[in-house]
Amino acid sequence: MARCQSEGNCRVVMISGEGKDGTNDPPPKRARVRLLSVLLENRSLGWWMLGGGLTYFALSLIGIYIFSCPIRNLTGLQCPGCGLTSGSKALIRGDWDVALQSNLFTPIIALFWAAVAIGLVLPQPARGKFLHWAQESERVTHWPAILGISLLIYTLTRNIMPS
Repeated sequence: MARCQSEGNCRVVMISGEGKDGTNDPPPKRARVRLLSVLLENRSLGWWMLGGGLTYFALSLIGIYIFSCPIRNLTGLQCPGCGLTSGSKALIRGDWDVALQSNLFTPIIALFWAAVAIGLVLPQPARGKFLHWAQESERVTHWPAILGISLLIYTLTRNIMPS
């Protein structure tokens, strides 16, 4: 909406509810549950998480384990992440059977961290396009929520019916 101060001297005034372009279009919707896009938007968080995970994994490859699962130590039950380290080692060896027996979600989690790494190292404008793809995939498919619920169901199932 334009409001004139004097003849020929007009300026644009934003009215609450108007978008930046002066239309009444609402801002784009974001996914309620976000995962990949958060780590790509906050690059320092993404780098720290990726670096910490890779450091832990590298140390485990040479036989140094920084910590064991506190949930398993306290309760004797497996958490959603139990078996991911041994499963990832098995994936590197190409032993898919052991990887899936360690944790069924090992390949999915490995792909997730590969996507984080790719998204962090891409140069602009490819990084922006990748971030947009991540945001849209989270918003349209709700995959982070589906992944979380699936991990919960898997964890409950493997603790109730151990193999």
